[in-house]
Amino acid sequence: TSTRNPRRRQRDSHDSGSIKQPQRKRSKITEEVFIVPSGENSEAEGGLNGNVNAQGKTTYKMPLREREKKVETKGRRGARLDTSTVLTNTGAYVVKGLPAFPESLREGDIDYRAYIHTATSQALALTHTRALIWDYAASFASPTPRTFTFPQPFKHAEPLPFGALITSSGSTDIGLVVVSAASGKITYWENVEFADSVVLFSQRQQGVEGSAGNTLSGETVVELISAEHAGFLIRFSTGRIAHFTIRDIQGQPKINAQFLRNDDPYRGGIFGSLKRVWRDSWIRSDLVSVKMSTSSLKGHMDAVAMTEKGQVFEWDVSWAGQQTFRRETDAHRILADVLREDEDVNMQPDEAFRVMDFAILSEQLFKEDTSAFDTDPSNSLLVLVAIGTSNSSRYALVELLLGESTIRIGELIVVQGYRAPALVKSVDRARLLVPQPGHTAFAIFPTTLIISSIIAGASHRGHRSYFQDVIQLKDTASCKLLATSVEQPVGKARASNCLLFTKGFGVARATVEDLSTWKESHTSARTKIEQAIYFGPISNNIFNLGSKPYYPFALEEVEKAVLRVSHDILTSSSEYIPPIAQSADEQLAFRAAALVSLSQFVNNTYVEVSRIVKFQVLWDAEKITAARGVWRGHEARLKELGPEDRPLLVEIIDFVNEKLQKASKSGESDLRQWFVQDARSMEKILPWAFQTIQEMWKSGGKNEKRMLTLCDEADEIAFATLSTAFDFRQKNALQFGIVSESMEDGILTKGYKGLPEIWTSRLSVVNAVRQLTDFARLLALQISEENDDTGKAKKAAEENPKMVDITCRAHKERTSWLLSHDDEKSKAAGNRWKQQFEKEIQPALITGLAKVGQASKGMELAEKYHDLGSLVVLSLDELRYYDPLNPDNQDLDPSEKQLAERKFEELKKQVLGYFHRFGEKWAEEFYEREAKQEMFSELLDKQYGTKEALAHYLRGNSQRAKLSWLNEVTVEKDLPRAEKALLEAATGQETNAWAKNVELSLAKLTSLALGGTSQSAKIDKQLSLSRLQSKLYNHIKHTAIYAVDANSVPDIMIQTYGSRFIGRDGMQPALGEILKAGFDEVLNHRVLSPELLIDILTLMDRVPCDVDADDIAGKEFVMALQVLDASGLAETNTAKHENLLRLIWKRCFVRDEWMNLVQQADGMTDGNIAEMLKETVLFGTLKEGKILGRSFDLLAALHQCTNILVTALWDTAPSFQALPPRSALQACSRSADLASRFSNEELAESIARDNAADDAILDSYINEAGLEQWW
Repeated sequence: TSTRNPRRRQRDSHDSGSIKQPQRKRSKITEEVFIVPSGENSEAEGGLNGNVNAQGKTTYKMPLREREKKVETKGRRGARLDTSTVLTNTGAYVVKGLPAFPESLREGDIDYRAYIHTATSQALALTHTRALIWDYAASFASPTPRTFTFPQPFKHAEPLPFGALITSSGSTDIGLVVVSAASGKITYWENVEFADSVVLFSQRQQGVEGSAGNTLSGETVVELISAEHAGFLIRFSTGRIAHFTIRDIQGQPKINAQFLRNDDPYRGGIFGSLKRVWRDSWIRSDLVSVKMSTSSLKGHMDAVAMTEKGQVFEWDVSWAGQQTFRRETDAHRILADVLREDEDVNMQPDEAFRVMDFAILSEQLFKEDTSAFDTDPSNSLLVLVAIGTSNSSRYALVELLLGESTIRIGELIVVQGYRAPALVKSVDRARLLVPQPGHTAFAIFPTTLIISSIIAGASHRGHRSYFQDVIQLKDTASCKLLATSVEQPVGKARASNCLLFTKGFGVARATVEDLSTWKESHTSARTKIEQAIYFGPISNNIFNLGSKPYYPFALEEVEKAVLRVSHDILTSSSEYIPPIAQSADEQLAFRAAALVSLSQFVNNTYVEVSRIVKFQVLWDAEKITAARGVWRGHEARLKELGPEDRPLLVEIIDFVNEKLQKASKSGESDLRQWFVQDARSMEKILPWAFQTIQEMWKSGGKNEKRMLTLCDEADEIAFATLSTAFDFRQKNALQFGIVSESMEDGILTKGYKGLPEIWTSRLSVVNAVRQLTDFARLLALQISEENDDTGKAKKAAEENPKMVDITCRAHKERTSWLLSHDDEKSKAAGNRWKQQFEKEIQPALITGLAKVGQASKGMELAEKYHDLGSLVVLSLDELRYYDPLNPDNQDLDPSEKQLAERKFEELKKQVLGYFHRFGEKWAEEFYEREAKQEMFSELLDKQYGTKEALAHYLRGNSQRAKLSWLNEVTVEKDLPRAEKALLEAATGQETNAWAKNVELSLAKLTSLALGGTSQSAKIDKQLSLSRLQSKLYNHIKHTAIYAVDANSVPDIMIQTYGSRFIGRDGMQPALGEILKAGFDEVLNHRVLSPELLIDILTLMDRVPCDVDADDIAGKEFVMALQVLDASGLAETNTAKHENLLRLIWKRCFVRDEWMNLVQQADGMTDGNIAEMLKETVLFGTLKEGKILGRSFDLLAALHQCTNILVTALWDTAPSFQALPPRSALQACSRSADLASRFSNEELAESIARDNAADDAILDSYINEAGLEQWW
């Protein structure tokens, strides 16, 4: 029974004096009504879909009688809190995801069909068993839907049912209409407003049922279209259209349905019977859409249907269920003609077109003269057509103006930049919506949204301009498009609103401003990139903004856009970057993520973007990441500082503001603002840090502990800047598209060519970080351990290795970049920089760590940068420091001594590992260091490495032959190598004559111990040279003792043994200087070359020695020949040997005054002449050779070598040839003959000139004195 007062009577909403209506009884609601539903996909919502007057409404409004309750007119809602999520925002349009969406639909795998009721902001979801209704515009995320179960569930094997919400005029009640997709059965519930009250619903809601009529075999419902107060239309898969109303003429709920018919001229007979089938069941299988528009008649609506080929059908339907077929218009030909003739469309003969969808416009777009029409156009349709083949289609919007009897084409708008396969399934057809105020059209494909202005903007080059953009939806189940609709503008708003309902995210609202004033016809590359990076990563975004835009942007435009977007992120100048608000760290993190998104978008869509652009984006991301690291360090330090202490970072910004004359606010505010806007200048923060410390030091703040605190913070800033940047580059280079680059520790190993100067290794950065490193180390050294009450010095020492690390990395990068240049100037600068760094800077940085107790860290860095020289220095220093034999370790207590011994053994193992790891190069550096420090006993005794490595090192250079001999004898036990080492030491290394003689003697002993070797003859000859030089020394040493001091020795020697040069008044000065220098070499026991020894012996005067045993007077030239023989030049350099042999004999020939002898011989007896000749140098030389030859005879006899018995020295060897005088002419008289001995060309020429002077003398002796006859 009714609980209302029976004395109250109902009043008609239009006539207060109408008769009382009988009260309706409420129906019961069972507990099964309110159960969570499930659903399935759907077509675009019916209603006036496409009509700008009542676009997309799924409501049914009729003038109904008042209900029992008091009517409350629902006013416009107040402003709600905007909790929506911006999915994309270009300035031209914005799409927001509305938060209200039931969790059961969001999370569950439920198939449902969806509808949007814009009049009341209600959304409807239908499953086979339930209906869910909720406020899609609510500000909270998970509304509880009003849910009820259908009394008679639909079969799951059938398609999902269709439905719509209904509102009544003058009532807030919401009704529900549900249509079976399989049978066309219609059910109407008058009120579901109180569905959450089971009792009330049961009492009042009894569904009214009906049917659209008999369906054909296989025929299903494909669309439910709202006709507002005129009821609904149902479109079937066969193309048939049924019209039904839900109230009778008295306003009582009742289903009245009939199929739409077209007028039929046949009224009777057999033709009339056959035609009645078509009249009652109008079939057009190629029907694509049905749209409704308001009629001029009250209570009536106009229905417009269109086929794929462009045929248009119009009906008039009324709220009473009446229908009238108005007309049929064939627009196929006029559409085909305009598509062929338009130069932008240019439809080819092998192409066809078909209508995809259409919308009814409230105002025609084509504003030119329409006087040719028989009447004003009654309908202006905007038609979406596809042009092309079955493989590919392009699209256009065509305005079709329908007159009473004529058709005209209005505007034609080509959809730019979008091509897709032709759509063949009606369920996947495109949807075309034109919301009020009618300036924008939305063409909605299953995975694509096209926004196009339809009001022409300014013409460009004779063409009318229309703004367009294409947005792709994600091709996932959750982003499947279930419904679309339009919202009416509020008040005088000029924006067009379109609603999109996706399966997993609910309703999204697209709002587009009037774009007719836009200068561009499409969204720019920059905007597309911004949408991808700022909105693409949103987790619940239904759009695939990261895909490549359909519009083909030029590569140059893309690269400029990428650089601009990257710069905007770096400087926070983009409108999409949130303000700093409370957390600078979060703002920096947002910008860092945006740059990562930018790189991903570029790599996925524009792989052809240049390498430099990709590097620039990477460097910008490094700066943001570095800035974040610096900021975090600053916040951590704030917790440690006292209330009166100012962080260095604040001091730096104050210093910069003062230098740049920037207006200063509060310190912290300025600092935060710097990180927001000036992170692009991260490379300047390190030079600023050092300059700030310098300024504070110079201004009297030389408090070492305070400065050490500031240096500690500066180190943290430097490390956070560079180390963070290098590490980020190493980890993320591939992600930023740097795919083919070889990178180590964040530094390119190659590929610098063409790159601009890298911010992490700019000259100012490199210098600043090195200066900070050195300054902090210096301060740490100045504060002794006892005075380090705060531990700052210790911390500075412990932090110094990582500062050295980033300094080396920056230097290394700059070196590689400089060397990559093509111009010689830059290359030269790079080579100088590299040499200075590797030879001076890096070793000083690494080895200097030992001064602050960080030798082990220094060894690690030396290993890392392959600085074996520094590694050797630190290793040897550490070994000696912990060596148990070190005198400094003798006074240690037992525990400390034990610790030192353990550390020493660990170091030995570590050093031994270096020998295996670095091989020959390490051994060379290690042993060379010991040799330079003259640690020979340590080198041979300690054996820090392997004996194989030591032997290889010592054998590798003749300069090490002495040590090699010792090693061969004592360690290797290899006598042949010992012999060879001694011989090499004596001939190639030794400069002391006595030492050479000793080494050769030892080599001889070794050779004898081995029973003779291939080196024995060479050793004998070298010993012969050594003995000959010793004889010369013994001869002249007695003269040197008369010298007053060392400076007068050369003069005494030349006066004694070179008087003939003095007597010639300075003739042959070059030879005189050679003789003088030679005496100095002999007296200082230096090893003489065979050439110099020959010069001394052949140029010195024959002066007898006071000690007979040491006297060589008269033997000089024979000794010179012996030197020539022992030199081995006869075998190694015959030309040089011949020149020296001739030179010896030439000097011998010219030593005597043969002209005087000839004059003296005149009148002498033969006996007297013979006695006179015996006094000549030539005779004495020949005689000495004869005597020496006899001694050879005796030696040969003793050895029983009869095959080498001789009677004289002459002609026994190439060096002992007795040459005739004429053959000695021109010996060494050309500078070319002396070039191999004297590199100074001028000196060689002067000596050759002096030798040529002897040629003139010899020639006169031959021709005038008859020397050859005397010979």
